[in-house]
Amino acid sequence: MPPRLTHHLLDRLRQRNIGEADVLAVLARPINEVHDPVNRSYKLFGWTVDGRKIRVAVRDDS
Repeated sequence: MPPRLTHHLLDRLRQRNIGEADVLAVLARPINEVHDPVNRSYKLFGWTVDGRKIRVAVRDDS
């Protein structure tokens, strides 16, 4: 199942001039991952195409 990009995420991407492809690349191959079992979430870290470090927050709804 493909990830669901929320309206909140899309707004933040526009504010920060980050492309959806950058987020999808981080989801596919994060350079680091921090799991929060209490909130059932992950913070995934990676890089944008133009070299900026980004963090993508992901909630585990499974």
